[in-house]
Amino acid sequence: MRVLCLSINDFWLAWARAHEHAPSNRSVVLTVGGRVHACSEEAGLAGVRPGQTERVALARCPEACIQELEEERPRLAWQQLLAALGRFSPLVESPREGIACFPSAGLERHYRTEMQLGLAVGQTVKESLGLAAGIGIADGKFVAEAAASRAYPGQVLIVPTGAERYFLQELPVSLLPLDEEAQRQLRLLGIRTLEQYSDLPYDAVQSRFGRSGGESWHRARGADKRPLLCHQQEHPLWATASLDDPVRDQTLLARAVERLLRPLCESLQREGLACQEVLLITELEKGPAVTEHHVLQEPTADPGRLLTTIMALLSRMPAAVQGLTVKLSGLTRLEAGHQLDLFVDRQLAADLDATLAALAVRYGADCFQRARAISPDALLPEQRFTYERFRMMP
Repeated sequence: MRVLCLSINDFWLAWARAHEHAPSNRSVVLTVGGRVHACSEEAGLAGVRPGQTERVALARCPEACIQELEEERPRLAWQQLLAALGRFSPLVESPREGIACFPSAGLERHYRTEMQLGLAVGQTVKESLGLAAGIGIADGKFVAEAAASRAYPGQVLIVPTGAERYFLQELPVSLLPLDEEAQRQLRLLGIRTLEQYSDLPYDAVQSRFGRSGGESWHRARGADKRPLLCHQQEHPLWATASLDDPVRDQTLLARAVERLLRPLCESLQREGLACQEVLLITELEKGPAVTEHHVLQEPTADPGRLLTTIMALLSRMPAAVQGLTVKLSGLTRLEAGHQLDLFVDRQLAADLDATLAALAVRYGADCFQRARAISPDALLPEQRFTYERFRMMP
């Protein structure tokens, strides 16, 4: 099966340099929550590894530029790209950000050659992410991924049918799905290339490295029969708007948010869904973008409730707003997760009032208060409810 694979090497670093002003002429360490998420090759050679704290990273690479990464923005952009690739094929597999592949067979009606198809996909990536991807087309996922990883950004590398083993022979064994211990043993044995690995006896690698060793042996020879898997993950709803001029006025912002929410809520209601989580990415006139995440008490598809939540988030922005991105996730069926009234039974409610009245007579009305919901979706718990003095009904 012919497979097209696109690859953006060091995706997180490429994104940060293109959109987050990370320097391109020095070592860079990207952190999320104070820990290393990704780093440049220079920092990696100095000993920086994902998961390390900023202090450890700076100790290993003192000249590195430490930059906090807005992780949600590139993830959202990657999801938008996967949606855009749906016009080429409904079966798109993406094991991680920076890698995606789909079957290229059957697209001959729209693209005369595989080169034209690859260039069209590269243009889609450029328009969606603002980044250039290497494109590989070959028989099987492994060879296509290897070709994409070797292609320069913007280049389309095509491996003809039957030339898979020849193409792979000089590539490093680090491309194989073997753990660190297996890779270490191969280095000790002097096995550096896929050709050297494929020349080993199959029974020997199967015995030494187990199932993954046998699968790697087949892949090193260009034989990869794995099917493409389209992971059925939740696809959150999102919308983006750029404002003509920076806006601070809450009324104008509310109108912009209403325009964003209207099609999203219509889509939710049409599918019988409700959202539990709201993500807001705000582009400011001055300073970096601000990402806010809020979990609703109950799933909803009501645009009014979502507007109230988002406006509460926007009220905390330190500068005028230049652009907005809203993502609705945590999708569930509309009828699920609804908190029923505890006292729908009128007789039970009347009995409770009678009991409270009797207690108030004995201990005094000042000893009791009623909790009343005033803004269930407020960000702070103390803003969601108010307490009122208990008054006996006449």
